[in-house]
Amino acid sequence: MQQVWDAYWTPAETADISCLRTQHPIYRLLKRLLKPSEVHGKVLDVGCGSGFLTLTLLKEFDGLAPNGVLLDYSRVALMLARKNAFENHIMVQFVLADALNMPFLDRTFELVYNAGVCEHFYGDGRTRIFLEMARVCNEKGHMIVIVPNTLSLPYRIWKKLLELQGRWGYGLERPFSIFELRNRIRSARLVPNKEKGGVILGSFQKLLTLQMPGNDSSTHSGQRMTTIERLLRGIELNIESLLGLFGEYIGIEATRMDSI
Repeated sequence: MQQVWDAYWTPAETADISCLRTQHPIYRLLKRLLKPSEVHGKVLDVGCGSGFLTLTLLKEFDGLAPNGVLLDYSRVALMLARKNAFENHIMVQFVLADALNMPFLDRTFELVYNAGVCEHFYGDGRTRIFLEMARVCNEKGHMIVIVPNTLSLPYRIWKKLLELQGRWGYGLERPFSIFELRNRIRSARLVPNKEKGGVILGSFQKLLTLQMPGNDSSTHSGQRMTTIERLLRGIELNIESLLGLFGEYIGIEATRMDSI
């Protein structure tokens, strides 16, 4: 799998943080799950990839900096994350490590999260990733997991068609239902607080165009929305409030059982 991710991130470009803040659907979902005013300690991005989510978060909410820690086991991804941090003048720490065996003491971080990571684990690893993230989350902290949604029919058809064409670029990936995600969270002795979902129209668009999986950091890099895109984004936001849990991505924010 490490070779898959090294190859995936090698062609990626650095990210336009200001553009991603307003346009990227996963960042929008992350902000719907998180109140930055509730986080005052260290932030850990598990499987950070290009780092754009954490870097954008730190750039938008100055109070969180300089507490960001970006962890990945792909050297290529971390090199890209370093470039993104440098170009956007953001101070963070970088850690090359396995998400299933992180080199941190118990209860180190106030926010532990990942987006588009847990679905790449199978068998015992699918349980261990939640346990390991919960281990390093402190008693006042929050844990957020964002994953592809098995209940999103457009996403699943899009994925299957690309796999049949040999064009799928994300390696092994098994999406979550909201029910499995809740159970994994509870099995890690965490209490789910918020459930959100998104990317509904965007998922249909990818299906209709058979858009290739792209490096999320560069999907919107340097691009500005057209009038039509802004209109569709407004419609998407309204639909998400009603049907978000049927969107391409779902996420849960949780806290430790011993914190309540």
